[in-house]
Amino acid sequence: MTSKRGKRIVLVEPSSGFNAYQFVRIPLVGLLYIATTLKRAGYNVVVLSELDKRVLDHSGRRLDRELLSADVVGISIMTATANRGYEIADAIKAARPETKVVLGGMHCSLRPDEAAEHADVVVTGEGEDAVVKAVDPDNESRIVAGELVQELDNLPFPEFELQRGLVRTLRFAPVSASRGCPFDCSFCCVTRVYGRKVRFRSVESVIEELCLRWRQGYRRLFFSDDNFGANKEWTKALLEEMLRREMNFSWVAQARADVGRDPDLLGLIRKSNCCELFIGLEAVTQDTLDTLNKRQRVEEIVESIKRLNEHKIDICGMFIVGSDSDSKQTIRDTLDFCNRMNLCYAQFSILAPFPGTKVASDLEAQQRIFDRNWSHYDGTHVVFRPANFSPFSLQEDVLTLWKGFYSWAKGFKSLAARYFLRKWEKANRWYLSQLRAYTAALAKYGPSASYLAGQSVGKR
Repeated sequence: MTSKRGKRIVLVEPSSGFNAYQFVRIPLVGLLYIATTLKRAGYNVVVLSELDKRVLDHSGRRLDRELLSADVVGISIMTATANRGYEIADAIKAARPETKVVLGGMHCSLRPDEAAEHADVVVTGEGEDAVVKAVDPDNESRIVAGELVQELDNLPFPEFELQRGLVRTLRFAPVSASRGCPFDCSFCCVTRVYGRKVRFRSVESVIEELCLRWRQGYRRLFFSDDNFGANKEWTKALLEEMLRREMNFSWVAQARADVGRDPDLLGLIRKSNCCELFIGLEAVTQDTLDTLNKRQRVEEIVESIKRLNEHKIDICGMFIVGSDSDSKQTIRDTLDFCNRMNLCYAQFSILAPFPGTKVASDLEAQQRIFDRNWSHYDGTHVVFRPANFSPFSLQEDVLTLWKGFYSWAKGFKSLAARYFLRKWEKANRWYLSQLRAYTAALAKYGPSASYLAGQSVGKR
């Protein structure tokens, strides 16, 4: 067995091309769990995030010196960052072939054979145990499958100081209290990796971590769970304990609209100083909700939002536009809904056929996916032929939806949103010109029309 002593591991969070959401600097808590696990296993570990500084320059040749001194480089990729992750991996192997390159993350779990073309080892599934095997010099497996962690309390608390520059800039301390989701929405790949049975940390374990964060000076939290209200009794127990201990954090979380249907939970959310809930509303028509398999009624969503508003809990409504049930009227209805329901913020994502989802398999079977550039799978680009829009009109309509919601009447948040929208449009001029040309070719030649961006993966 080769000794671990002195072995240096660098973990990387790559960025995608500019998109409208990257100004929210929340670290990948999963990567911090991996880093902390490797440190406990005896390795010297550092995490680099390209949200702070690029690890590979625009020429594709100059690497961060931390990467050139590493024995192992691990890169965690989502679908939108896959191209960039592969580019970094390839550059490392070209500059220093003896460095072991390990790829992991959601996209690797869904496309392991593709990832293996750019790495020595690919980790799939939950990585805490698998990554220790993957980085071992004696490991000869190309793909190491991680098992679902059943006892989340056994995981170490993530050490934020392992990520370069994070402690200095971190506004919200990320806390992961559960894994998995009981639902099976057609656009989501979470259950493919984390399962449909939700696993929770004990309330005692979460409280212990919150005490640590308080001692470290953090006063704001981001609960990174896919659905913070997946088990309302557990959530109430946690919030009650936070109140009992007089933990004066302000916090944000992601949840479904049904958190608004439990009066006791609503009261605890308000009392415990929740400053905002990001709620996956997805759609404002029943046809689209059914198409996305949301298992919710529009009437239930409306009632929940009203109750959240009554409790003065700010809402960021998250919507998905472009399903086969959507039309130009849906765009107008969505904007009207957001204003009528008094949403504080809104996020409008274009439907993306992420690998492993029902949306992807359906569109693939219908040969409607025209863009294979993973960098465009970020919710801000059209990559398939919509049923009731042309590709370019859907892109324009979603941009119009953003601008319509963040009108000048909304003050500072309007200025911020429009600033980033202008930056997105500037960064995506080439993409928009190709999408416009493809839409024109579709009108002339039908589905056989070619699309340049789909043949230029990672080049733009």
